[in-house]
Amino acid sequence: MFIHLLAGSLIFLFLGKYYNLEVNSLFLFIGACFGIMPDVVGALLKFNFIFYRWTHEHRDDIFHTIFFPIIVFIVGYLIFGFELAIVFFLAVLSHALLDIIGVGWGIKLFYPFSQKNYKLFSNGKFIQIWNKKALDKLIKKYHEPNWFFKILFTFNCSRVPWWYGALEWTSLASFILLLIWV
Repeated sequence: MFIHLLAGSLIFLFLGKYYNLEVNSLFLFIGACFGIMPDVVGALLKFNFIFYRWTHEHRDDIFHTIFFPIIVFIVGYLIFGFELAIVFFLAVLSHALLDIIGVGWGIKLFYPFSQKNYKLFSNGKFIQIWNKKALDKLIKKYHEPNWFFKILFTFNCSRVPWWYGALEWTSLASFILLLIWV
């Protein structure tokens, strides 16, 4: 979650410098908003802010696919031009890339054309692909009550290494320091 903020702001920082854009705290904050945009837009449209067993389903929409960054690019290009559209595209794309390799069950990369979940670098495999029935079976088997709080506040989630929670908090601290530094 916090890592999305840092990733979006870092993409804005580096590409902003590359394209000679004015890089300031507001610009980096907007980058963070683009980095976390798929979760925020999906939650707002679904009115789903509850952390429960099927929370992974927030990734079962167009916002966590390869297509959403393309839509953001097209809209960004039409309104702001090519350079900013590239920056927007990569910040939003970073969200999907982090979700496909991070904590959880991956994403529906090609939704709505495919209902399969894709996960990279999981259980010693380069790629795992699950259909809904297989994924639901795994989630019932490995369900972790209060996983959100166990990852972020106790570092004691059975399916997630302790260091992942530390990485999330370090990402938040780094993001805040980045905003102060610029």
